[in-house]
Amino acid sequence: MLIDANHDAEDQTGFADNEKLTEDEKEETQSKSLLDAPDVAKRFRDFYISQLTQAFPNDLDKIRQEENFDHRKLEILIDSLEAGVDIFSDMEKNFAVMSS
Repeated sequence: MLIDANHDAEDQTGFADNEKLTEDEKEETQSKSLLDAPDVAKRFRDFYISQLTQAFPNDLDKIRQEENFDHRKLEILIDSLEAGVDIFSDMEKNFAVMSS
C-alpha cells in the first residue's frame, strides 16, 4: 500500500484526523467555533455582569456609596467583576448565551 505524504485526511495508522481527537479536544473545538460567532463573548460578558448586579445589588450599592469611592476605584471594581468571566469554560459561556 502506497501512502501519499501529502494526503492529510488519514495518517499511516489509517485513522482520520478527527478520529484522533479526544473527547475534550472535540468539545473545545466545538465550543471555540460557537464562541467565534459574532458578539458571543460580549453577550456573555453582559449576561454575567447583569447576573452579578442582580444577585448583589445591596453590596454594590454599599461599595458605591463609600466616602472614598472614586472613578479610579470604580474602574478597578468593574475590571475585577469582569475578570470573573474567565473562570467559565467556552461551553458554559455558549450555554449561558444560548439560554438567555
